[in-house]
Amino acid sequence: MLFIFLILSLGVYSQNDTIEEQGLNLECNVASRFIWRGTDYGHSPSLQPQLSYTKGFFTLGSWGAYALNSDYRETDFFLDFNYKSFTFSVWDYYSTDTVSGGHYFNYSNNNTSHTFEGIAKLNQIGQLPLSITVGYNFYGSDNTNSIYAELAYSGNYKNIDYQLFCGATPRKGVYADNSGVVNLGGSFYKIYKNYRSFFIASADFAYHQSRS
Repeated sequence: MLFIFLILSLGVYSQNDTIEEQGLNLECNVASRFIWRGTDYGHSPSLQPQLSYTKGFFTLGSWGAYALNSDYRETDFFLDFNYKSFTFSVWDYYSTDTVSGGHYFNYSNNNTSHTFEGIAKLNQIGQLPLSITVGYNFYGSDNTNSIYAELAYSGNYKNIDYQLFCGATPRKGVYADNSGVVNLGGSFYKIYKNYRSFFIASADFAYHQSRS
């Protein structure tokens, strides 16, 4: 899949700053497909905006996915806590489906369209550019309390950043009908940056386990 990212930052940056900076940030991604952890949501190109605010160790934000030629809509909120090599997150995923009849403020555990996930990520293992992410759905529409684990390797080749990843689930749930690898692929991207904006060109490929 081919991704073109146009990222506009509302903060002020120095030469040593990165995208994950203090202050307010706005991003808008356009993807050929929204495929997440082995599932294709919307089966069409997807517009994916994100608004976040970072202060100290915390980032509060909202992320969305809106299919361009289907009815799939997703609006999520998240809170990250970053400390040294660790990131701990809580996500509230919400999509328009028939579970709650489209009522956003229905948080009943029996019929809500919200799913809450707790995520722990080790961003680097020692001196190795390896990261480990583990997510657990603890409340909401996923009554199987699915678990997702991902190992990723990051690097740079001729000024092109890349990441190779492998994601799996240990049991039956929303990601697959049984345990196994559900997501295997890579991402290649290059950031072009000036005073107030970023342009990122990215190409991704992935294998996704099909479900019955």
